[in-house]
Amino acid sequence: MMFHVKQFKELTNHISKSIINSAEYCAFISSLKKNQNTTIKNIDGSFFAFFLHTLIQKDINNILVITENEDELENIRDDLDFITGENIISFLPDPESNNDSFDNEINSFFINSTIKKINANKKNIVVSTIKGLDSIFTKPDYAKKNQFILKTNSEIDRDHFLKLLNDFGFNREDTVVYPLDYSVKGSIIDFFSPERINPLRVEFFGDTIESIRSFDIEDQISIKHHDVITLVPPANSKLEKENSTSIFDIVYNDTHVFLYNTEKIEEVFQERLEKENLLNKFKIIKIMHLLEAEIDFNCKSNNFPKNNFSGLKDHFQKLLKNPVQQLFVICENNSQTERISDLINIPNIQYISGSMSTNFECEKYGINVFPDYELIRTAHYYNFFAPQNPTLGMICTRGCPYHCTFCSPPFHSVTKRSVENVIREIKIIIEKYAITSFDFFDE
Repeated sequence: MMFHVKQFKELTNHISKSIINSAEYCAFISSLKKNQNTTIKNIDGSFFAFFLHTLIQKDINNILVITENEDELENIRDDLDFITGENIISFLPDPESNNDSFDNEINSFFINSTIKKINANKKNIVVSTIKGLDSIFTKPDYAKKNQFILKTNSEIDRDHFLKLLNDFGFNREDTVVYPLDYSVKGSIIDFFSPERINPLRVEFFGDTIESIRSFDIEDQISIKHHDVITLVPPANSKLEKENSTSIFDIVYNDTHVFLYNTEKIEEVFQERLEKENLLNKFKIIKIMHLLEAEIDFNCKSNNFPKNNFSGLKDHFQKLLKNPVQQLFVICENNSQTERISDLINIPNIQYISGSMSTNFECEKYGINVFPDYELIRTAHYYNFFAPQNPTLGMICTRGCPYHCTFCSPPFHSVTKRSVENVIREIKIIIEKYAITSFDFFDE
């Protein structure tokens, strides 16, 4: 079957236009302009991320989404990252309560990354679990007062800088590997600030800073030169309690708070607002899943039976009998598109190059969207050595750090998925598609 693959941006623009022109969206914006809290429902699946993207592009500058659990958080975050294509999405998962140093460093990374993005952008979306609201932030005035600026060709007292790293909670190590590590090697000081993806290397000549570079942990090769770096007291560092605060003191006053799955988290959220005396600071939008709401967007996500491809095909044909309805299938690559197109073999399906976490159907808008992994009959994937086990392949890294002369790619970098991200995908695939075996294709 012949098919044409559209770009994801085309779908985003189409859905955004449908949302903006809807009576529900107009009613929602009207309630916000009247400074009213409101309730909405049936804004399920990945449609919620498209809705948030439309809001922050058109009518709202800052959004805080609060979820019940990390699965909801990660779905919303992943969808928003792909839809927006901008570095404005921050997220706060459940903070680890143990004393494990690695877990504390991970918590610190999320918190400091959130602070950095909020300070750098006029538009922001922060997604947090209800427990993520317990994350400890540095008070903005304290951070500003105690920030330390490093400039190339400027002089600083190296001993004072090392003391500052210790005061900020950095730990001296032989080699910098994790956030909040620092090392000293002659005239070079390496340190890994928690909000950064890569550590920094400051090279001195006496007390003069000759260069500041970010570098790759694996091969120690420089990535980028910096003229100026601002170092602020990281969250979760050795701060006194009076210098700490919550996310509500970090986000802007015009932030709109969305309670996702309101029925399960509203009571805890209200207690938190009362405790911090913030009941009237923010506009609250409650997303209802069970109870009635003032505005109903009529967009729902379906849970289709595992491996029931024929049933799914019947469902598609039923949808497309209505000429107003459009059906989009999101595929991560062209080979996947070709495979699904051959399996479905239904005309008038539009294939989109991209990624999305969950299907949604908006009959009123004529928009029905399905990600590829919800369509494939995963029972057809087998392990050659264990054919009785349904199997899927997994890739955890991209790229190569080596410089072999016979290799054609001009780049030699490695992008790694986090352990948490890989485990989450495995859990989803096991729960949704009854896969019992995985092949890892990383070398």
